[in-house]
Amino acid sequence: MGFYLTFFSNDMRSFIYAPLRLDNESLGMIVLAKSRPKSFIDADKNVLATLANQIAATLKTRNLVKEQQEKHILEERNRIARNIHDGIAQNLAASILQLESSKRMLHNEPSNSEHYLNRCMDHLRTTLWEVRNSIYTLKPAQKNQAGLIPAIHKKLRSFEQETEISIQFNLKGKPYPVSTMVERTIFDIFQESAQNSIKHSNAKNIIITLYYNTDEILLTISDDGVGFSLFHEMIKAESEPHFGILQMNEIAEKISAYLDIRSKENEGTTISLSIPKLESEVVSHD
Repeated sequence: MGFYLTFFSNDMRSFIYAPLRLDNESLGMIVLAKSRPKSFIDADKNVLATLANQIAATLKTRNLVKEQQEKHILEERNRIARNIHDGIAQNLAASILQLESSKRMLHNEPSNSEHYLNRCMDHLRTTLWEVRNSIYTLKPAQKNQAGLIPAIHKKLRSFEQETEISIQFNLKGKPYPVSTMVERTIFDIFQESAQNSIKHSNAKNIIITLYYNTDEILLTISDDGVGFSLFHEMIKAESEPHFGILQMNEIAEKISAYLDIRSKENEGTTISLSIPKLESEVVSHD
């Protein structure tokens, strides 16, 4: 026991220790000391053993949470890479082809040339939109930022500069702390759903509600746009694997959340994300 005696004063005469072990893995040990010789009783040993087991379980949980966060970061990077490949890169390639076609027709068919130029500008606007979103996702979070709600407000201001659609945000209930992973999921689904409404729905109004209930966090994004066939959209998602319905559902499942998408043609779309509060609390010990 001499290797740990140096951590105690010289008047300590009685020592007991308990290893921190979990699943045959040694994580450390706890050592207690008293000044009176042989002063520890069986009850002290039992309490120390229980404490050691609890600490070992806590350390193991922290390691698992860290591994899960690292896995989530890797998956997020892969998702961004897919977005760049499937969206930005393809839009740029299409723009180049349209510019080349426009150049060839500039003198002989000026009307067709203008058509290709207009299509090219539309592709470039979409590409700029996706680049800005990728930059936001890649930008490391600053510790002095206030969190999810300010990030949503900041993104809403960005939306307002790029569209004339009326966007209303409602915050209900009293916000409580959740993990970074939960915040990231809420923000990603809010951002993707709102962007889809702005870009594809021809909506005049979008209503976003974030509700902190006693037993769940509920996010809803509703628009009064043209709607879509969920069946056809799922088939499309299989052949065009960019960030969309399937990916939103995947990231929701990672935090044991439930994603509900309701849409009918010409009747608008409502997307709801429900996160049980228990899951938020369990995940939030990071």
